[in-house]
Amino acid sequence: MITYDLMKILLRERPNGVSFDPMAVRLLRRLGPFKEEQIEELKDKMFQLRTGLWFFPDMIADNDTLTSLKEQAAKWETEYFCFSIDRLLENYSSVLHHISTQEDFVIFLRHLGFSVDKYGGDFYCFISTSILKESLKLISKKIIKRIDDEGGELPLSEIEEMLPCLTSEALKNICTKFLPEIHIEEVGGIPCWRNSKAIHLPEDFSEKVTEAINALVVLGKTVNTGNLEFTLDILYLTPFRETYNLMNRSIFIRTCAEHYNGVIINKENFSREFIRKWEDCTPKKKYSKASSMTVSSIFADDKAKTSVVKKSAEMLGEECVINSWDSIDSEYFFSPENKIQSQKSDSHKERLGCEIVGLEGQRLKPDTWKAFRAAGTDPRIAEWVKRIKNGECIEDIADEQGYAVSTMKNMISNFKLYFKVCTLNNLISEGSINV
Repeated sequence: MITYDLMKILLRERPNGVSFDPMAVRLLRRLGPFKEEQIEELKDKMFQLRTGLWFFPDMIADNDTLTSLKEQAAKWETEYFCFSIDRLLENYSSVLHHISTQEDFVIFLRHLGFSVDKYGGDFYCFISTSILKESLKLISKKIIKRIDDEGGELPLSEIEEMLPCLTSEALKNICTKFLPEIHIEEVGGIPCWRNSKAIHLPEDFSEKVTEAINALVVLGKTVNTGNLEFTLDILYLTPFRETYNLMNRSIFIRTCAEHYNGVIINKENFSREFIRKWEDCTPKKKYSKASSMTVSSIFADDKAKTSVVKKSAEMLGEECVINSWDSIDSEYFFSPENKIQSQKSDSHKERLGCEIVGLEGQRLKPDTWKAFRAAGTDPRIAEWVKRIKNGECIEDIADEQGYAVSTMKNMISNFKLYFKVCTLNNLISEGSINV
């Protein structure tokens, strides 16, 4: 019996799959005599599912169904670069036999000659001349262009309509892996994909965020999500991220970086995430380390909040500038070319020419006062105090922030001592105890 005749017998007599175990082969020989080498010839024309049984494509579907499936897969490959295996299975599951799982469908498609791979937990079929990751990147570019064309916001239903070849899970996977600047949220009860262009910010946001970032740099604080949020809350007298729908951390940092009008010379005060976003979205603002930083690049030109008064100073023959903004109240030194030459003083004693007295009347050591002042002006500690006041457990907060409980208690104690010492010495505090 030739192999072709044996195939016809198996299709007719074993439509639910064939086993080539020794016992099964013995039973097959009753259907007609065949040689041992013909088993390998049969396997070359068949595929094995996870059940262990072997199948011909004709056992899975009739010729019309197989032709339709191949055409649909080829069309999606050409038009969309790749497609979700689950999406194709959804379309044909009712007319396929013996295929009920994604894994078995992958085996079947590979037997038909399609390239299939897994990325982020999902299986995709893609053009054989490419690689899956590059195909997904091309899809992501297509999505971002459509969102940009629509003003920065697009309902999820329209994205699904634009890409019928992908499941909802596949779209979320693409968004997470390739579109960090996009976030998903409900707008009027409708799930939408949005970028920063769709966020309606206050008209003075560029001015305010520049002011906030420069203030953090001046105070020696890190420009990160927590500190920026705290400072903007104060400037706008509202929970800024919640009010302006910027709860997504990546979108918030990117938006701040896009609207920052200052320059970054020393990166030590900036979080890596902010620097990365700033460099991605504002390459025109990059400056070399040799670039100068002028007074106007440190303080926003807002006379209602910032009054910069120049005066002569004997120190090193340099020009001294005093900033009278109450929330900073610090002194900075500039060269005649307006380049920063030194940072603000580390203690009120140096600035005011007087001694700082502790609660028991003793003169505080500079290092002690520096510790009090650092804690008292730290927005993170102010937030911890507020949370504890609202009933949260200090142990939970310490665990969340990665501190030992004893360390956090000491930081909070220094925070409170700072305001008490300021009151005792008639000094204007640089932070706020009213949290």
